[in-house]
Amino acid sequence: MNLKISLFVLFFLVFNIESKASININFRQFGANDDGTKLNTLKLQAAIDSCYRMGGGTVVFPKGKYLTGTIVQRTNVTLHLEADAVLLGSSNLSDYKLSDKFLAEKNSYVNPAGKALIYAFGSDNISITGQGAIDGQGEFFEAMSRQESIPVFRGEAVAKKIYPQRPRLIEMIGCKNINIKSVQVKNSPSWGLHLIGCESVFIDQIRLDSHVRPNNDGIDIESCKTVFISNSFIYSDDDAICFKSSIDGLPVENVVVTNCILRSNCAAIKFGTPSAAGFKNIAVSNCTIYDCAQDAIKFMAVDGGIVEDISISNITMHNVEGPIFMRLGNMGRKVNINGFEAYQQHAKEASPVGIMRNIRISGITATMKTVEIQDSMLRVAWDKMAVLGILVTGIPGHCIEDVTFNDIQLIYPGGGTKEQALNKVPEIEDMYPEQHFFGILPSYGAYIRHARGIVFNNVRFKLASQDFRPAIVTDDVENLELVGVSAEVDKEAAAIVRMVDTRNVLISNCRSLTNTNVFLKLEGKKSGDVLMLSNDFRKVNKPFILDKNIASKEVRFK
Repeated sequence: MNLKISLFVLFFLVFNIESKASININFRQFGANDDGTKLNTLKLQAAIDSCYRMGGGTVVFPKGKYLTGTIVQRTNVTLHLEADAVLLGSSNLSDYKLSDKFLAEKNSYVNPAGKALIYAFGSDNISITGQGAIDGQGEFFEAMSRQESIPVFRGEAVAKKIYPQRPRLIEMIGCKNINIKSVQVKNSPSWGLHLIGCESVFIDQIRLDSHVRPNNDGIDIESCKTVFISNSFIYSDDDAICFKSSIDGLPVENVVVTNCILRSNCAAIKFGTPSAAGFKNIAVSNCTIYDCAQDAIKFMAVDGGIVEDISISNITMHNVEGPIFMRLGNMGRKVNINGFEAYQQHAKEASPVGIMRNIRISGITATMKTVEIQDSMLRVAWDKMAVLGILVTGIPGHCIEDVTFNDIQLIYPGGGTKEQALNKVPEIEDMYPEQHFFGILPSYGAYIRHARGIVFNNVRFKLASQDFRPAIVTDDVENLELVGVSAEVDKEAAAIVRMVDTRNVLISNCRSLTNTNVFLKLEGKKSGDVLMLSNDFRKVNKPFILDKNIASKEVRFK
């Protein structure tokens, strides 16, 4: 009896000492196969569960290839991949189990079954570290082509279409204190890293290469708060870093993205489209963006929510189709939440129109590229030319407010015609808000509509070739400031700046970089109260012209 008690006390002491220390478990101790030929799912999960039961620690992957299906990350457990260690996702969809707790977005055409290679739900203090790689072998999974996806973006009926299931690489829901550092994440069948309703997230020094299939986002931060993404390289087929707000009461907030290199076949940074609870207190800085199709940075609020207090600074862009796209819209979608409930569309319960305000964009240097888009993909015919300038547009009765563009230089390839300078821009407020759907803009540099409190300060628009469109066109805009704006236009262009129904305007210290006829053309019955102060018009024949509906007293010239 005394011996049994002594052994029990010894075991208790040893167990408590080990549980308080960091437990290291070498995956090979569980009989793992390391040549990538045999499935290790059960053995890997056993190692993680064993580490979890002992109070937490590290599961170490030494050099080798470890084939696996879905594994569940547990509280206080770190997965550490040593150099030349590869966690290899199975090419068989049946090896990715469906979690009954995974409910968020389960009706999505991208990931209807909620499958993932590494999955966590409600786990805290979890990490993925090391110099090794996580390879999802996405090339083995069927995906929807870009051509097939166009009806989805148009908002057309797609009920008859069966979308192939693809697992995401890393999916974490409702977790706290997440640390992902140094690992290489590549070849995801779908999105690379998806976090939903998480808090205190640190992503640092990762290399994410996720472009083997269409619609492959890099990192998706959905309804999370306190997130830090830094020192990372992301190359994705779809958005590189995408913020989503799909859960009522859980905005994306308190986020920093810094010192990253981003490359994408879509956007580098995107806010939306799900925006139910909004995006708040977010700073993106010191990043390099290149080779982006569509716009480099997008703001899309079409499901209600408040988008505010956002700072974008010190960004270089090269070979992108457009620099900035800001859209306040109304798709009539509603997110119903009971825990993590499905993202749904209910016309009778549509979300109110959201709010977009207090956004500062500064220190941007960008070179845009020529785009070529097939007629069969979109509703409008396009020429081979650059069409994507800055676009900021709300909807009638709902304005984007208080946006500042400061210290910016943009170089466009040109190509706009006199006819395109007169193009009407459709409202399309209930559609998926992709900038392509607005057609060729009547300006090459910036188009601003349904907005208040827009400021351009020390902004330069330049052209690589001839363009007959104005640099800036505004429509239904109030409290506009153009300070230190300089631009190139063709000498036969209607004006450098064209304003329609635009009022309470300050134009100061602006200049034309090329010889042209008119600086400002003012149109519309609602236009007026314009002050032009201390401008350099040496290369301009006329400071302004007015249409017949506007009295000359509406423009003061000093």
